Amino acid sequence: MSDPRPSRGLRSVIASGERSIAVGGDLGMAITGDGNVVLTPEALNSAATVLPPPGSGNLPAPSSDLFLGREAELLRLRHEWEAAGPMGPPAVAVHGLGGVGKSALALHYAHTHRTSYRLVWWIDASSPERIDAALADLAGFLVPYWAGTASAAQRTAWATSWLQRHPGWLLVHDNVENPADLRRHLGALPDGHHLATSRRATGWRHLARTVPVEVLSEQAAVDLLCRRAWDGPAPTPSDREQAVALAGTLGFLPLALEQAGAYLAETRADIATYRQYLGDLLAEPAEDIAPQRTVGRIWAVTLDTLTERDPLAVRILAALAWLDPDGCPRALFHHLAPRVTEVDRALGRLHAYSMVTLSAEAVGVHRLVQAVLRTPPPGHPADRPLPGRADAEQAVAHAVFPEGRHQETVDKDRLAALVPQVLALTATARLGPVSDDFWGAALATSAHLLDEGQRARALPLLEAMADQSEREDGPEEPDTLTLRNLLALSFMDAGDLRRALPLLEETLALRLRVLGPDHADTMASHMNLALARAEAGDLRQAVPAYEEALAAMERALGRDDELTLMCRNNLADAYSAAGEPSRAVALHEANLALCKAALGADHPFTLTSRSNLACALDAMDAPDRALPIHRATLGRRRRVLGAEHPDTNASRNNLAASYLQAGRIGQAVALFETALEQNLRVLGAEHPETVKSRSNLAGAYAEAGDADRAVPMLETALEQYRRLLGAEHPETIRCRAQLADVARKTGDLGRSVQLWEEVVDRLERVRGKDHPDTLTCRSNLALAVDDAGDVERAVALHRDALVSAERTLGAEHRGTLSIRGNLASALVAAGDVEAAAGLLEVCVDQRRTMLGDEHPDTVLGRHLLAYAYAEMGDLDRAVPLYQVAAVQHVKVLGAEHPETLKCQSHLAGAYSAAGRHQEALDLYEATLSGYQSAFGADHEATMTCRNNFAVASGAAGHHDLSVALHEANLAHLERVLGRGHPDTEHSRRNLAAARKDAAGPGRRRWRLPFRP
Repeated sequence: MSDPRPSRGLRSVIASGERSIAVGGDLGMAITGDGNVVLTPEALNSAATVLPPPGSGNLPAPSSDLFLGREAELLRLRHEWEAAGPMGPPAVAVHGLGGVGKSALALHYAHTHRTSYRLVWWIDASSPERIDAALADLAGFLVPYWAGTASAAQRTAWATSWLQRHPGWLLVHDNVENPADLRRHLGALPDGHHLATSRRATGWRHLARTVPVEVLSEQAAVDLLCRRAWDGPAPTPSDREQAVALAGTLGFLPLALEQAGAYLAETRADIATYRQYLGDLLAEPAEDIAPQRTVGRIWAVTLDTLTERDPLAVRILAALAWLDPDGCPRALFHHLAPRVTEVDRALGRLHAYSMVTLSAEAVGVHRLVQAVLRTPPPGHPADRPLPGRADAEQAVAHAVFPEGRHQETVDKDRLAALVPQVLALTATARLGPVSDDFWGAALATSAHLLDEGQRARALPLLEAMADQSEREDGPEEPDTLTLRNLLALSFMDAGDLRRALPLLEETLALRLRVLGPDHADTMASHMNLALARAEAGDLRQAVPAYEEALAAMERALGRDDELTLMCRNNLADAYSAAGEPSRAVALHEANLALCKAALGADHPFTLTSRSNLACALDAMDAPDRALPIHRATLGRRRRVLGAEHPDTNASRNNLAASYLQAGRIGQAVALFETALEQNLRVLGAEHPETVKSRSNLAGAYAEAGDADRAVPMLETALEQYRRLLGAEHPETIRCRAQLADVARKTGDLGRSVQLWEEVVDRLERVRGKDHPDTLTCRSNLALAVDDAGDVERAVALHRDALVSAERTLGAEHRGTLSIRGNLASALVAAGDVEAAAGLLEVCVDQRRTMLGDEHPDTVLGRHLLAYAYAEMGDLDRAVPLYQVAAVQHVKVLGAEHPETLKCQSHLAGAYSAAGRHQEALDLYEATLSGYQSAFGADHEATMTCRNNFAVASGAAGHHDLSVALHEANLAHLERVLGRGHPDTEHSRRNLAAARKDAAGPGRRRWRLPFRP
């Protein structure tokens, strides 16, 4: 007989678009502009049709007209892409010391080969947020009219879509601090070249091929120094000899050579005197690294000279030390002098000394130079700002609030342009006192980023502001508490629950003491803490916390306040996660009625509430009730939001998942195919939502028995997830679990065990050993181990999971009951059938009490108990129980549901074993017809049923029928699995035995059925 044991794994299909809701707070700043992040079909169409001239881009001008000694590195760059081939990484990473010339090498390569590319785009890659900002700028470059009205998130999405549709470009990712920041872009954008520069030599495996950049050779270093220092007559032999010595003193570091040469050219100083003075400085004790120390000593000489010649230039340079090194608007410094021309002259002088890079709009400075300039001078008082800090803060604050801090609104576009400056200043806020004017600018910037949905990018600002507010105003100030709450929610969005939970707990305690239990902010803190605990799998604390928060909200705000509606929705979700689906459904129904009355039937939150109700019904195994709601929600969203809105496609996905759960596999496959097609068209092949659609469709193919399509599709999705999101992202783990489950169902048991072990290992590391998802997958690992024949290990794994589930979830949680049933199934396989039956008797009674007599879990438990009785040889108890279960399967799940057909097949087998041959044959014939109608003649379950029908026919003495059925089954197996497959060989032996029985009745009456 085939195996009736249910697999209670991670859901193959996870609904996208609906989730529990967190409440932040108001930063008190109105930002003009639209925060919508959905691209219209017109915008997506323009991403497919806009074509810039070849070689277009935003490459900065070289910081120097000299580029020497890097010919080998340039050749190797091109060679690495050619050597990688079409399947290799599309990225090359250039790495080396600060000041060694990595960016100059990348820039020279890009300028040299720009006509070979459709587009060349320079990206500040020092953080994920800056990468997104650079992509948003690309949209502004290609479609300026549309980009002027779009949000930053929309512009970034548009640029990604354009790059996916137009191969043959070069993206230069300059100054990568963390190679993992590029993972999602390298995965989503494989059809061009990515060139990265970084001081990081490690972390590039599976991401990029690497090219190390060392200091210059002595010859190249001397040539660079001489050509920079002597722009007129060639240096004398004596000068060149001194240049060799100076280049050695500077460690052949290109940045130091450029700056020393620029100083010599500008001042016409004697090189021997300069080298002696510099040598004395370099001989002084220093704790910094060699490149920083070298550059610092050069700058000490240069700044002394500049202070005499142009104090304004020194003042601007000191301010630049605190701002974005890759480019500050020149206009930021106009307030430092009475006339703009004076600022321009000072910037020109800095450029002449090779201290800055300069363009018509912006000025930049090397990070190594910034580090030197930010070093406090000896004896600097701790309570005074460091040189340049006050000027930088004033410049940014004035740019954010040109009319003064009293202005009520801030222009969105101006803020978006200033975000890099604010983030740069915030990163060094702890180095000294910070002005109130700058904190006002940081507050406005945080509000803008939160309004745009960029919580992760706002994280460093929120951290700095919360810390500053707590220091200056105290931990109980309402503004401090608001900042702490927003900071905790940003940690949650980043997946950092270890930092989010204690912060939420502390904020709630403070709000209770300061604001009281009935204040709206206190109640929001209650709800946010409950949400974080639910995310962490701590439902025993999450559910009471939600209940307490909801009671307070209903009392203080009313039953239909928007905050109350959100909390009620979250509590219902928590009930479902806690294994109480009936309570979840009832609460979702009540909340939906209140949403309709308060917000209207077509309000987006009402539609979300409707969808969540349907998902809760799915979780309660009531697809007959869920399906009409899913269909209605899809229709409303299509009408209200449009056919291609992400929420509309989420409803399409949820409806398909419900069809799959109901056993209506054909409808599920068709709808999943539509969802995938739409995501491919709207989002592109490598977007995470598209990858999710691909894995969902693969799961449906697997349920339909189409492993040839399911397995490669899941393998592709898993690799895409790994590249885009990382190996330990929840979606990557979910996809790996799907592949493990499909491998088990298709008989690839060794691979299934290995994959489940990887899933469990990652979940234990990321979410903990006792998280509900981890417990589920631990039980699934045990099922795979059992199927692989290691029953002793399987029983031990099941027992261990059951102990953890009873401790964590409780003895009567649905998940605990499922694990208990799986343990019983493993005990059957281990031969301890009596222990299994005793465990199942308790399990069925618990399910009847908790879920009802006709709940699908109760019906499945009864089926498994009958199976145990049959394995014990107790057909007097097995047959009546099978009969009850078979009737209930038809009533609850439908006549063609896989579990219904499986139960009927097992009942037929029990009839045959009890000698009730005609009943067995009649039921086998009906069941085989049902399998063929639902799944087709070649499905594994159909072939199993046909085999068992053939065996039962032989046992009943109908040998001709037995032979005919075995012959038909063998033909199907040879076509599907091949002539040499073990199951095909088994079927061939069964056919041979049946033919012998037909030739000599009475010699063989029974053959064990195989399990394909």
